[in-house]
Parts: sequence; C-alpha cells; structure tokens
Amino acid sequence: MMGTNLEISPEELRALQARYQPPAFTFTVIEPSKLCDTTGASRPHDSNISILGEETSTLNLSSVYKKLNFDTPSVNISQSSTNKPQPPACSPAFVSDLYRCSDRLTVKISDAAPEVRLDELLTLGRECYGVQKLLSVSSTAHVYLLGKVVEEDHGEGECGDPLYDPEDATLAMKVSGAEGHWEFHIVQRIARALALLKERRGGYFVDYSRGFVYRDKTFLLMRYYDQGTLMDALETYKREQKKMQEELVIFYCIELLKAIELLHRFNVVHGNIALENLLIRADGRSLSESWHPDGSSGWAAHGLTLIDFRKSLDMDQPDGKQGLCGTGELSSGLRACPELRDGHSPSFQIDTFDVLFVVFSLLYASPLNIVFANGKWSPACAFESCAHAALWKEIFELFLNTTSAKTTPCFLQSARLRLEVYLKGQSASSRLGAFIRRQSINIFNLRYLKDQELEDL
Repeated sequence: MMGTNLEISPEELRALQARYQPPAFTFTVIEPSKLCDTTGASRPHDSNISILGEETSTLNLSSVYKKLNFDTPSVNISQSSTNKPQPPACSPAFVSDLYRCSDRLTVKISDAAPEVRLDELLTLGRECYGVQKLLSVSSTAHVYLLGKVVEEDHGEGECGDPLYDPEDATLAMKVSGAEGHWEFHIVQRIARALALLKERRGGYFVDYSRGFVYRDKTFLLMRYYDQGTLMDALETYKREQKKMQEELVIFYCIELLKAIELLHRFNVVHGNIALENLLIRADGRSLSESWHPDGSSGWAAHGLTLIDFRKSLDMDQPDGKQGLCGTGELSSGLRACPELRDGHSPSFQIDTFDVLFVVFSLLYASPLNIVFANGKWSPACAFESCAHAALWKEIFELFLNTTSAKTTPCFLQSARLRLEVYLKGQSASSRLGAFIRRQSINIFNLRYLKDQELEDL
C-alpha cells in the first residue's frame, strides 16, 4: 500500500553494522599541554582540545568525568606512559568525540562561564565575538546572534582595537546548561555517520562549528538561519486567520521524514521533534514555481534543519539506551507516543509520533489527540475539514500502529516516497515555490516584530 520496500546495499549494511563508532583508544600521557593516543603520537595543545582540570601540573581525567556527570573510569590514569590503561567503559563514544573533534571543542570545567552582554565583546577560548542581539529565549537555552571579531591591522605586525562588523553576523550561539556537552556529542556522531556514508543531506541537521563547556554553562556555535522556524511559519498564518496550504504541509512532512530516515539509520532518536526545533532552510538560491522531488531547480537548498538534540537517545549506548545525561524529560501527556503510554521503553516510535504531532499542528494549529479503539490507535480528529483527508488518515494510522521494531529506515523511506508521488500528482505542487516565497516574507515581518519585543526585555 505504501510503495516498494527498498533494500539497503551490502556496502551500506556493512557501514551500519560498524555503528559509526570510532576505534577504542587509551590515553597514555596526562599533561595539560599534550594528549596522546595509543600510538604514542602527541598532538600540540594549541591545535588540540583544551581540557582544563584542577589547577595542578597534571590533567586529572577522573575529575573531568566527575564534573561532566560521568561515572569515574575504573582505571587509574597517571603521568606514566608505560602503563597504558584500558579505555573508560562509561562512554568511549563521548571521549572519542573530544579527541577526534579536538579543533571544535574546548572544555574548561574549572572555570565559570563568561557573562553574555548585548552589544559587547565575548571571549570564548582564544576567540572573540561580538554579541549583536538575542534571537530566542526558552526555559532551557538562550540563542544569540554573533559576529566574529578581527583585530585592526596597523601594518608591521601591529594590531589595534578589535573590529566588529554587525552586517557580518553569520553565527548563532546557543547558551545552555553544562549538560550541553551531550548535544555536542550527538551532533558530532551524526556528522561522522554522514561522512562515512558520503551522504549529501547534511543540511537536515544542525552542525556546531565550535563548542565551549564551562562549569555551569555550554556555548555551542552554529550557522545562523534567518528564515525562522516552523513555529514562526504557523504563527504567520494564525495572524492572518488562515490555514497553511495542505500541499505545503505535505512538503514539510516529506522533508522531516528525510531527516528521520537518516537519524534512525544512524541509530539515534531525536526525542524532541517540535515546531520550534525545525529551522526553515533556504540558502538564497532561486526556486522554481513547480516542486521537484529530486532537488533540482533550487529545491535541494530549501527544506528543514533539525536542531536541539539535548534529549536525544544514542541507541548504541549500552546503558539502557539512555544518554549520558540520564533519561531526560520524556514526552508525556498528549506528546507521549503509544509505546510510552503502554509502558514500553523509549525507542524510535517517539520520533515518528512527533512527526505526526508536527503535521497535525500545521494542519489545525492545535495539539494532536489520539484514541485507542477497535484494536488500533487513531487520531481523535477524522480530518473531515482537510482536502486530502484520505491521505492523512492513512499516514497517521500507519505510523501510530507501527512499533519501533518495524519503524526501519526502509519503512520511513517507503512512506516518504508514497507522499512524494501523491504531492507530485497534485496541481498545487506547481505553486509550491510561490507559497514558500510568500511565507518567507511573512516570517521576515514577524521576526522583525519579535526582535523589537526582545530588545525590550
């Protein structure tokens, strides 16, 4: 009913079996200036990760684990390079991220985080940024717009006052609690998997260019997306007392399924897919009026980017499939998927249910409510007011009644292809480009009003 069940190639299967985990390694030298792998090859501190422990002459890795809320490694790590300890059993993947992504992460667990002030300079590690404005505020994080600061060159090697061009602000900075290191780990894990498969759909996930972990806060730097979120898009329709075009909702559902296919192929559960965590992606390329599912005519540059991986589950972790920060805040109430309501452990169905929750919110601007009757889960709403009611009923009932064990990437791909064929057959697909351009203008106006409100905070 939902199309051909596409198989995974042998090469891809071997890559999947590898689980994308880098080889285990051990630390042999514990000095603030050097970090060595099992080969004994040291890497200079200037180009390596900055892990600052207690104010002593040695790097106390046990204290690093303790302050990052990890279990203390069972081995004793000392300055001796002859006694090579076994790799810590608590989280080799995270330690590997620190080592392999050393040019991206700085950890200063002994230091309090610097204070962020608008229209002032912010020093993170050895870099300086100009804080231009506050982009968003939530109960767990603040997001700011940044510009990189350069020093004025007076010639002959002399540098003068820092220069900051507000028009060159292309970075966003997420400031959250110290647990933000887990989000950094998940994002880097996804980046490794994408590189391994030579996957070109990396734009579906946020990529942190730099991370700074302090005792009480984490600073994560990323590309700035100026198109807003799906929450912003929905709000523009609410203000005009209109509904989002259903063909545009189908397009966003397809884009979201593309991202979830990849995530689940990498054995990662996002755990918090929501309107506010879906950035609208557009790189300024011209877009044709008619939609092209193969991404041609500018459509590959338009879609969604998934952010906020703080609740994500790494299903390759041996500790009960939970992240290093514990179980996190699992969805409850209306946001709880059928498996969670039935008392099962959290798994892939969390994401597929959240996809339905997002789609329903775009259709009705209200939360999804589901009921169990006649041996199956169904939406309480019958989609009677929708032009494509039969399609939505089919997709919702399929996802609600498919267990995590059967929610494979091939299953998601099959459902997505079904939606693509359906959308291509609709006459309104020839006007999707116009829908998106009009929406972009409305979001720009909305964000201007929101910026004025944030400046008053």
